[in-house]
Amino acid sequence: MRKNKFSISLESHKTRLKKIRSLLNLTLKLMLLIILLCAFYFGERALLFFLFNSSYFAIKKIEIYGLSDTSKIKLKEHKEFQHLYWQNLFLVDRKCTEEVLESIPPIKSVRIKKRFPEEISIFASERSPEIIVSAGKFYWFDEEGFCIGKLTKGLIPPDEAPIISGLNPLKIRIGRKFPENTFKEGRKIFWIIQHSDFKGTKEISNLHYDEKIGWSFFFNGGAEIRLGKNNIISHISKMDFLYQTINGFQNLLYADLRFENQIPYRLVSKDNSVEINNKISMK
Repeated sequence: MRKNKFSISLESHKTRLKKIRSLLNLTLKLMLLIILLCAFYFGERALLFFLFNSSYFAIKKIEIYGLSDTSKIKLKEHKEFQHLYWQNLFLVDRKCTEEVLESIPPIKSVRIKKRFPEEISIFASERSPEIIVSAGKFYWFDEEGFCIGKLTKGLIPPDEAPIISGLNPLKIRIGRKFPENTFKEGRKIFWIIQHSDFKGTKEISNLHYDEKIGWSFFFNGGAEIRLGKNNIISHISKMDFLYQTINGFQNLLYADLRFENQIPYRLVSKDNSVEINNKISMK
């Protein structure tokens, strides 16, 4: 009987020890888990602080490729470019920065590449001046109708750059695309004339737009050739026909190509004493 009581007491003691040990093990595991979580939390914060706040990843060097010296200077003077220095490389919004830098005339496209830990490379292309727009002042435009800037020594024009006049000066913004369709129409007319058989292309002074008349060519000698607003290709062929018929535009004052079956024109005598009205039938 005593043995049985002793055995029961011993078993009870062993059970309590097991429970205590299990509780201790569980406590130790919880403490270890808490320690690991704290280490992870504070370690992650320390890592994030190092990545996003340390000067180790601050931009200290910017390389520019693909631009002329003049365009590089304009890019470097822009506040968005200057703001890049000492920014954290991880925090630079590449797409947004590229869009802002592309708004700088005469830059056409920008691609930014991050080079860790402290450098970025800017690969850019610049707009090529193609057409001069005369609107109180002279402005350079590229083929897309983007206003590059005012005509200055820093912008080197291509040979025999065409000139368009008559566009709304209030719509011209440097670093912006011309919003009206007239620029696109004028560029198309110049492209047609440059790829046609017209013999007097080099004598053209400028292409002018008037809301009532439409398009007109002005020549170096002062001749005005009215093309109108419609059937421009047909009217350019008439201009070539007129040029050959009257042996050039040296003595021509005015010609109107908007009529379907005839070309009215006005000549001046060689001594500039008499003006002669005439017309050519196209039937």
